[in-house]
Amino acid sequence: MNVYRVSNVEQLVRVIIDNKQLKVKLLREKNPIVCERFMSILPLEGTALTRNSEIFFIIPHSLGRGKLTNEVKAGDVAYWPMENSISFFYNDSKTQGNVIIFGKIIDGLEQIRGLTGVFTIRVEKIS
Repeated sequence: MNVYRVSNVEQLVRVIIDNKQLKVKLLREKNPIVCERFMSILPLEGTALTRNSEIFFIIPHSLGRGKLTNEVKAGDVAYWPMENSISFFYNDSKTQGNVIIFGKIIDGLEQIRGLTGVFTIRVEKIS
């Protein structure tokens, strides 16, 4: 059995969508297993799409289980276990399925509001 310890060290990631940069703080105290697994598969590159109030992309690995919800706030970063995808929400919303919120956009949220279409995405560790 894996034991995930939450430390006081912030984990930050950089997300680049269509040449726009976001900074995301992982919420390890809220969903430590998902955060740890997410960090372990970085860096990631792929294709992101817009849908409703979010930009999302499929990831190659499961991030495990965590606290599920269908209510998200602008700036939330969530894992969709049923789709094996990550979403970056730019408006408050209710999702059609349950997600696991594991991060918060702390810089750059305004840059992705209003984006539509298909984009290249890169996610990498900052610290």
